[in-house]
Amino acid sequence: MIIHERISAVELCALPWDHINARHFIVTVEIRAPGKYAVMHGGHCLGADGVWDYEPTVTERTNEWLESHRFGWHEALRRAAAATLTVSVNGHTAGQALAKEASQ
Repeated sequence: MIIHERISAVELCALPWDHINARHFIVTVEIRAPGKYAVMHGGHCLGADGVWDYEPTVTERTNEWLESHRFGWHEALRRAAAATLTVSVNGHTAGQALAKEASQ
């Protein structure tokens, strides 16, 4: 029997991986269909307009929603990398969190 494998998600973060709060700032690129990827953060899905939305259940996703929330691999990585710099947790981006720590 042949065992098949694939990487189904990639994590990106603007904080070092060993930072105590890194897990809160992770943005993932997750495969959803062949050649189609979602950019996710904390249960929210990034739209083409740059707005984070809750990802509806499969039966509630319209074609229009899918077209605006699914990207090719390179586009999804580009959007995820940009999102790591702007996503906020408790009102702070990763850069602001690091700056706050440095000033204390």
